[in-house]
Amino acid sequence: MSEMHWETQLAGDPTDLAMLAEALTDPALAVAARGDGYVLSSTDFEALASAGAVRDRAKEIVTALSGSARLELGAHVSVEVGAVYRVHDDGRRDVTVFPEPAVLHWRGLPVTVIVGTAGGTSQVHRPADPISAWVPLAQSDPRVAKALRLRNHDPLKWVELYRIYEVLADDMGGSTRMIELGWVTNDKLERFTHTADSVGAVGDDARHGRERTQPPPRPLSLSAARDLIDRLLRSWLTWKSREAGQGD
Repeated sequence: MSEMHWETQLAGDPTDLAMLAEALTDPALAVAARGDGYVLSSTDFEALASAGAVRDRAKEIVTALSGSARLELGAHVSVEVGAVYRVHDDGRRDVTVFPEPAVLHWRGLPVTVIVGTAGGTSQVHRPADPISAWVPLAQSDPRVAKALRLRNHDPLKWVELYRIYEVLADDMGGSTRMIELGWVTNDKLERFTHTADSVGAVGDDARHGRERTQPPPRPLSLSAARDLIDRLLRSWLTWKSREAGQGD
């Protein structure tokens, strides 16, 4: 009797998928090139009995993967799950096809970068390396899963940005710890929260429907707010990974 395993097709920007494949190589959770595309495999799939169940589990994983790619790689489109493959040990595949998303165009970004040498040994930077710790963490930590799910929204407006901030602040017992760790200054954080709440500053995109205080004298731009929340989210994920023993 042959041994079989599950894989799911991934659709998205080929540059993003190539970078993810370089970083996610653990058999427990891996992205790999197959022919002219990419697939996801996970030990989580092997206890599942149907292609539909595999696809549902893969979608949970890929939501965190896609949010991580938006954060760390600057991905402009989501990574999505396509067909499900039941792979035999001789390479044959039983294919279950679902409505599949489009595969978008190559962005032309470098996948691997040589950043220098240490003691005569080249140091290789793979842009997606941090994601190899974040996605497994999302499988066991609901707050990480939620933060990455929110980060996968497009476009990110004030409400989504504030929700991400609230997840981080709730996990850390408030914003004070972020300030103490040097992730953000109190002034910058107050400008963010005040701007996000202010109808006078951001109009209909504000968190509130009416002005509760005076509009901020120095409102934060939406692009600056996105940069701030990405920086906080990246710092938090790195911190969480180290706390869990998954980071450097």
